[in-house]
Amino acid sequence: MKKTKVDEFAQKLPRPKTGRATFAISSISLWPDEVWRLDTKTPGQRYSIGWKFQLPDGTYSTHECNAMLLECFKVVIWGMLSHGGTYGKSLKPGSVISMGVGMRELFRWMVHCNYSSFAELDAAAQADFLLDLPIILANRRRFYGSSIVDVNDYGDTALVTGASATSDFDVPNDADDEETFSYSQVVYRINTFYHIFYQQKALLSCGLSALLASPFEGKLVGSVTSKISKYLVKRIPPLPDEVALPLLKKALIWIDFKAKDILHLQTEFVTCRNDAIAAGLSNSRAINRTNKILQSFEFSKAENNEFPWREPLPKLERVSHPAKAEMEYDSTQNLRNMVMRARDASVIALQYMVGLRASEICSAKGGWAAGNDLPDCVIRRYSKNGIVEMFFFKGILSKGVPHPRDEEWLLGCRPVGSSYFPMPVRALMLLERLYRPWRKLGSNGDLIVSFAQKKGLPLASESISKIMSGALLRGTKRFIFSEVDLSHLPDTNIHDEDLETYRDSKGLCIRTHQGRKTFAAYVLESKTSLLRPVSEHFKHMSVAITEAAYFPAVSRLRGDAESMRFAQSVAFFVEAAQGKKVYGRMGDVVERYFGGKEWRETMSLRELENKVTELVQVHDLRIFFSSYGNCLIKTNPLHSRCRAATDTVSWDATTPDFSARSPGLCAGCGCFAMDSTHRPFWENRVHKMTLVVNAASTEQQSRGFRVHQVRLEQAKNVLKMFDNESARIGSDEILNEVSP
Repeated sequence: MKKTKVDEFAQKLPRPKTGRATFAISSISLWPDEVWRLDTKTPGQRYSIGWKFQLPDGTYSTHECNAMLLECFKVVIWGMLSHGGTYGKSLKPGSVISMGVGMRELFRWMVHCNYSSFAELDAAAQADFLLDLPIILANRRRFYGSSIVDVNDYGDTALVTGASATSDFDVPNDADDEETFSYSQVVYRINTFYHIFYQQKALLSCGLSALLASPFEGKLVGSVTSKISKYLVKRIPPLPDEVALPLLKKALIWIDFKAKDILHLQTEFVTCRNDAIAAGLSNSRAINRTNKILQSFEFSKAENNEFPWREPLPKLERVSHPAKAEMEYDSTQNLRNMVMRARDASVIALQYMVGLRASEICSAKGGWAAGNDLPDCVIRRYSKNGIVEMFFFKGILSKGVPHPRDEEWLLGCRPVGSSYFPMPVRALMLLERLYRPWRKLGSNGDLIVSFAQKKGLPLASESISKIMSGALLRGTKRFIFSEVDLSHLPDTNIHDEDLETYRDSKGLCIRTHQGRKTFAAYVLESKTSLLRPVSEHFKHMSVAITEAAYFPAVSRLRGDAESMRFAQSVAFFVEAAQGKKVYGRMGDVVERYFGGKEWRETMSLRELENKVTELVQVHDLRIFFSSYGNCLIKTNPLHSRCRAATDTVSWDATTPDFSARSPGLCAGCGCFAMDSTHRPFWENRVHKMTLVVNAASTEQQSRGFRVHQVRLEQAKNVLKMFDNESARIGSDEILNEVSP
């Protein structure tokens, strides 16, 4: 019988625990290596996949306890690159980027859900994964309940625009820029199940577990992904004020102040280089001449500041980079970097202050007619009463219409006779001036163009190309990573919005659609009656579309029904209805209620969330969240311990008394509930209290630490409760109710 590529692959592949040390992945990588660096025939490209990453249980993928699962994923990835299995063809080396995204997510999810082999990923497990995926992508930290921050988890956008990266599993052609990121996020993770199925024979031949049935009941990957990605777009939140305000402040500084120096320096650079070329100088001599111009330039001083906003450009400068720890820039690369930074600041202003899509910004045309005070992509109109001057952006609308068409978007207004230009107008003015020499070089009429070469500034027309939406998103990420300091942010703000993810990722978690979301949230938060004008501004087919995606009852808006706390309350109850374990005295109540047949039979995630949303909205069941547990005082106000401690218990007292609230008091409260996300707090409490109690060396000293001893025992009992699901927190044997 003729051997197939799969048979040959399986024979060569090392079995677990044997023969792995010398199996070559490439000319420089072996099977056991923590990073596989692949050989590629594409000049200037390098592809690799890392196998060491943190898991929700605190272990790493390379630890011995995860060795078998890691081996299974290695067989799948290498199989897809080598022969493709039943898929029929091998994938290109660039596909390892997207496969790595899916592999890490499924690995973490399996460990989190206590799955140890692919054979356990049956139809029920796959259905659970589809239910969990939107929650994971919307707030990974809250789902896993741990401080997992991996820059690779925020790098999906780098895959959207690179053909070699997406390879054989591409984003659909009709996906627009705001959905592409969400679609790609989902498809990379869904594809992993199909890859495992395609490598069934290779896995079994190696004595490893395999997925025996076609994933997701035989549905195509596009069908599965589309349903999840459309739902995910609606879950993307606006930026919290603590992130949006410093981001916009920095962008405005670049547009109004720093960009003036950059335009001046760029003009001097282009003029010097053109003169050198016209004089017949060699390339090296021309570079030396431009370097002298760049390095001698003195940057401006900010108002009330005796120092320039930056030092003169050195010959070489080390610069932080989001994907690489540091990069070394010469003078020309430094200028290029500043040009990109000015562009990114302008794009941020247009996205967050006008709500434009990246594709709409990319569609704008350059040009500035002589004698006109506005670039050609901006037009002026007057109000009917003649006292207001309005500015509109001219671009192309391609989302939600059969064919792309010319459209206009309001940028801002000013009283007639005023000399002030709204910020978005100033951003477009900057973009027109910034790219004027490069449009001329490339004979390109677009407002923004792309530099095709990776380093330096263009020398020939071939180095000028069309700008892509993905480039603008990556620019936004680089801008906030480099310009905005989020290190001081707390875990949450007063609206219970998650700030921890923005802080720990240094802004790399920001998504392209959040500009529109933030713009809409600001407008609608100010006045809900502006829903129809916002819908018309976004060119939506109906107000219902705007309301569903930008003004849902579970959005960040600060009205009673629209608060982030409302959204998180819905998410908490949805997870409980899906079977997530809830502990605490309120845990039994929650589990009994959501364990009913009417909840368990809800067929889709959307139906379940709509049902829970209605419940929370009608009965106002908003939860008060904290790092150590959740307060459901609205469901049981007469059993509130913090209210009892201040003698303020009543049916009307439906908020905790924060002056008395504490972990020790809350833990045994009748309004209190916990889930796995709160375990780290109690583990840390055990650690701290143990150190304090152990420091008491004598009996006399120990008496002074009695409260700490009680706190320690209480925290230990909470952990016992997490470990033993049959133990209920309501029992005095399990948890002593003490006041700290």
